[in-house]
Amino acid sequence: MENSSKGHVLSQEITEHLRCSYCKLYLSYPPVLMTTQDEVKFKCARCNIKTRFGFRDAMYENLARHMKFPCIFKDCKEILCWDDVREHESVCNYRSIYCLASDCQETILEADFAAHFKEKHKKYYHSGSISIENLRSNYGFCVLEKDNVCYVFFYDIDMDKYRMCLCYIGPKVEKQFEMTFHAKDKSVILTEQNLVQFQDRVHCYRCLKGDCKCVFHYYSGYKRGLLNYTHTKMDKDFLKRTLGNDIGCIINVVDEKVQTDEELEDILLGSKDVVIDEVNEDDEGEKPIEPMKTDAIKDLLKCPGCQQPLKETIFQCLHGHAFCKECKEKSEKCETCEAKLDNTRNYLVEEVVSNLKLYEDVKKEDFEDKEIVCPMSKCKETFKLSGTSNHFKESHIQNFHFNKVNLKNVYGYYNVDALMKDGKTYLVFFDFDDFYFGMSVCSVEPSDQLYEVKLISDSKRYTLMASDQKVIRFNDKEHCFKCSIGTCKTTEHTFRTKRKEIFRRLSTRFNRDCIKRAFKSSQLSYEINIKESKENKNDKVLKQLFECPICKDYMIPPIHQCVAGHTLCNVCKTKVEKCPSCEGNIEETRNFILEEISEVVELPCSFETEKCSFRGGLKRMASHELACPLNSKKSRTEDVQATNHEEKKAKVDVEVKQDEVAQS
Repeated sequence: MENSSKGHVLSQEITEHLRCSYCKLYLSYPPVLMTTQDEVKFKCARCNIKTRFGFRDAMYENLARHMKFPCIFKDCKEILCWDDVREHESVCNYRSIYCLASDCQETILEADFAAHFKEKHKKYYHSGSISIENLRSNYGFCVLEKDNVCYVFFYDIDMDKYRMCLCYIGPKVEKQFEMTFHAKDKSVILTEQNLVQFQDRVHCYRCLKGDCKCVFHYYSGYKRGLLNYTHTKMDKDFLKRTLGNDIGCIINVVDEKVQTDEELEDILLGSKDVVIDEVNEDDEGEKPIEPMKTDAIKDLLKCPGCQQPLKETIFQCLHGHAFCKECKEKSEKCETCEAKLDNTRNYLVEEVVSNLKLYEDVKKEDFEDKEIVCPMSKCKETFKLSGTSNHFKESHIQNFHFNKVNLKNVYGYYNVDALMKDGKTYLVFFDFDDFYFGMSVCSVEPSDQLYEVKLISDSKRYTLMASDQKVIRFNDKEHCFKCSIGTCKTTEHTFRTKRKEIFRRLSTRFNRDCIKRAFKSSQLSYEINIKESKENKNDKVLKQLFECPICKDYMIPPIHQCVAGHTLCNVCKTKVEKCPSCEGNIEETRNFILEEISEVVELPCSFETEKCSFRGGLKRMASHELACPLNSKKSRTEDVQATNHEEKKAKVDVEVKQDEVAQS
């Protein structure tokens, strides 16, 4: 035993006798307890497990204060005083934990935990966020790596509850997590869920399964007891009734929410019941989304001979200038370059004209601006259908909304509200019965749009969302709030005496009791949004038409074509001798009109559905999509490029060496 100014460094022989009877680590972590009356077994404070006896060994602790102990982690050379052990073990760079996978017995450094799963247990590994397609197994775990931090997600499904826990490994992080349970067109969102620090003796997958052999683990004798005391729970019956049997789950780590002064005031003073939106003049002057500019394309799609729009059959000269069928029959030479006019067709421009339908008259559904009676229960005024929004704004401002519907602190809301967005008027009908409450969104004008509705708990930690709900056309004979409450006197109304039939026809319905039990609140807030139109059909058509049939990349100038009229990009033109579509010869014929269109057209990113907002020309689009942060293939492409670079470099090195040998 060596002397030290602060304590005695114990020899290896002595320290081997000073070990915990359960975890077999050094008795250097106070308090130290005797767990048998005959003083045979001792337990360190690392083993937070219940034993029949627990007598504190004060004499040993007083002696141990004058000793020094080695660190318990392999490869760590630190020799620690009694008072420094607890702090050092929490931050030791050699801190290690057992692998959670059932078929793996390795011990891994905390810093290498995510890399270990990425390399050896890929089915458990996730990057960025966790996505579980179907929660069919009763319990499980996943490892998530995000922003150089490793997380472990545990879940357990029993007869009544979904229980979840997300742990972080390493130093404390100022983060929270949110979960989205989803199925088809509905989802349940849990926000502001707290993380817990990972403890290998508590968070053990083998304990969750019930086959852990480590007696010093807190839940080793309590099968699936790990998640009984977790923060995040969800009622199983509610999820099943709301989403069905096939339930998926997405887990995202987010920044910890900091409450604003207004939110703190609501908590301290109690939030007021609010059933209207704040309306200001700026809302009335909202800017509509600009549609795709088709005028420039129309100008380009004109015959240079007769200046009439190109339609049906389109020919072109040997150099690539397009002509209509009539001008081709009148002349044998191109008016632009005097090249010979053969029977070469411009099939791609024909498809542009055919698919975009730029010159066809779009027949709108007839809109009958008839006079209707106000659907509100106590109002008998009549007005034109086109004046619905003005009537609600003037006479029922508490039921009038701009852009979206926000109803706070309501549960069984039973009314009709008007919504105005992008110059269109919608009527929202709310209703409920003994078991459900629901709503329908009706458009005064013809519409093929969709809407989404969110039900938010008063704590804002639970959200039920129904997405892709269809907006229906308003019919004054069917959509009458007076019929719902049984006060309608209009005999022409379809459901005047059929109260239950009105409720069955609501577009969106929710189970009242399940939501009240799951959200633990009878106060709910509604948020209804009209969804933006999906990808422009013209965008989709142009994307397909500008795709090279060989390499599938965008065709940018110069764009070539074969003698029969099939196009291909400049890169592929140098690689093939015959057209892959018709095996015709590929000469120097260009498709000038298509090149001009490619210069003016702007298209959205292919990852627009993943919420990428980039929109640009074809020349910029290819480079953007390759580097787009929402491109899941980006990392794989970078790996391939790096591999190709190394291969090329190695090949050059070999050639250089061969040249040196030849010269010598």
